[in-house]
Amino acid sequence: MITGTKALSPIYEERLKILVEEHRTIEDEPLLLAVYYVPERNPEDIFLFEAIEKFGGGEIEDDREMFEVTYGSTPGFPMATGQQLHLVMTSPEELQEAVKQAWSHVKELRTAFSENRATVLFKDEQKGKQLLSLLHA
Repeated sequence: MITGTKALSPIYEERLKILVEEHRTIEDEPLLLAVYYVPERNPEDIFLFEAIEKFGGGEIEDDREMFEVTYGSTPGFPMATGQQLHLVMTSPEELQEAVKQAWSHVKELRTAFSENRATVLFKDEQKGKQLLSLLHA
């Protein structure tokens, strides 16, 4: 069993930067903001938050949860046994609503930023900056 450190890992940060660069090549859903963070839950796992233009058609989830999917270790993104990569994805429209209603992902991102357990891997100079400022508000 892996014990969480509640700290950002330079090794995973570098691997996530490569993954984010791959995500930036998707033209029909442009990446606006990408954040690597360590929340209180599952601190042994790797978390990547992405705000993506047109993601989910800009729909707001009724359950007040952003889309989250987990992956195990792959040759392209190796992790320790038992670790998972959590991709938390949202649209700008949903993020704005999530901030207004203080959804759980927004709370954990804000906590991670305030405790220096989050780092911005990419932000679009216009929309990405605006979305990041919402998270810091």
